[in-house]
Amino acid sequence: MPVQTSNIDKFLHFTIYTVFAFLLTRQISVDTTRGRAVFGAVLIAAAFAAADEWHQRFIPGRFPEFADWLADVAGAILGAVVYALVFDRRRTASAVGSR
Repeated sequence: MPVQTSNIDKFLHFTIYTVFAFLLTRQISVDTTRGRAVFGAVLIAAAFAAADEWHQRFIPGRFPEFADWLADVAGAILGAVVYALVFDRRRTASAVGSR
C-alpha cells in the first residue's frame, strides 16, 4: 500500500517538471517552430515522467502514483508555454528587427 504523502510532494513534482520543460523548450526551439518546441518538450517530459513513475515499482519503499505523473505533466505544460510565450518572443522580436 502506498505511503500517504503531503501536497508538498505534488508541488515539488510540478516545480521540477516546470523547470525541466522550460529548458527542453528552450533547447528544442533553436531548431524548430515555437509550437513544435512546446509539443516536443511536453511529450518528452511526459514520457520521462511516466518512465520515472514506472521504475519506482522496483525500488523498495517507493510506489508509482498517477497523481505524481499528472503533476509532472501539468508542470511541463506550464514550463513549455511560459518559455514559448515570454522568453521566445525576444528571439522572434530580434529576428524581425534584423530584417
